[in-house]
Amino acid sequence: MGKNSAWAKSDIDYLCKNYGMSTNKDIGLVLNRNSHAIQEYARRRGLKKSKDHKYTNTTLQKLLDGSNESYYWIGVLFSDGYIFRPLNQVVLSLAYNDIEMMNAFSKYINCPIKKYVSIKSGFRSANGFQYRISAADKNAVPHIIKRFDFKEQKTYNPPDLNILKKEINTSDKFLSFFAGFVDGDGSIFKVSKTKCINLKIENHASWKGFLEFLISQLEHYGFLSKPKNVNISKRGYAGFAIADQKDIWKIRTAIENLKIPFSRRKWDKINYKIPPLTKYEAKVKIVLNRLSEGLNAGQISKQEKMSYQSVCLILKKKREGLLT
Repeated sequence: MGKNSAWAKSDIDYLCKNYGMSTNKDIGLVLNRNSHAIQEYARRRGLKKSKDHKYTNTTLQKLLDGSNESYYWIGVLFSDGYIFRPLNQVVLSLAYNDIEMMNAFSKYINCPIKKYVSIKSGFRSANGFQYRISAADKNAVPHIIKRFDFKEQKTYNPPDLNILKKEINTSDKFLSFFAGFVDGDGSIFKVSKTKCINLKIENHASWKGFLEFLISQLEHYGFLSKPKNVNISKRGYAGFAIADQKDIWKIRTAIENLKIPFSRRKWDKINYKIPPLTKYEAKVKIVLNRLSEGLNAGQISKQEKMSYQSVCLILKKKREGLLT
């Protein structure tokens, strides 16, 4: 340690990224330089430690306690976090508008938050800030890696599904994990034309098998009414979307009951209190209401702008006792 060679760009990038949240000794171990060299070069570049930065005894071991919240945070880490093996560090970075999640994780593992200017345009928020939490535990982190099969450069290296299936083996564990993964890499949005809510997840194509695992578990635990497929986009990303409103409502309600710190910013977009009607159920309701008002099939068809045939089929099912 203690080399005096010129600083490579990769070394400079690492220093700028980690100076405010790691000790000079830890940075030196990675860059093979002594603490004085780290401090001196940081001074020359104008880097400073955060005034409220603390090196605390973290509670990362809570990620191994088997609680719903522990599985939730494992899901978040699989999507937006990573584990730096040389220093046994768990790192989570989220955008400025996810400060609520960062506060929850900071409290959960007893580790401060670092705010910094994002150098990745893809993560840049309106004000250019991103939040980061970096916590180390030489005892807990190796067990986290082994238990959940966290890989180096996980973007291209998904976990072993056999390990995940063995570990995430109940409905509550899986749904907690799923909620965390959605909060990191998923999106929940309203489709402008239909006004319906969609839930979408998209990842690098190497994660196709992992996404198929998510779908299979959602089906296994009764959260999907129909089988779904993972598709590869023209951009080379694997993904799937859930558009059935009853399925989305069922997932949202179950997550609420888990008592985990899910992202209200995302999941509160699913804000209806009862399962919404499908298009067919809504059509049946309209036809039966008009029937009770004394209208016949032709009148209902004309007034509601439905095909005469579809109205007659609904009325036939009503006569046969198939509708109430």
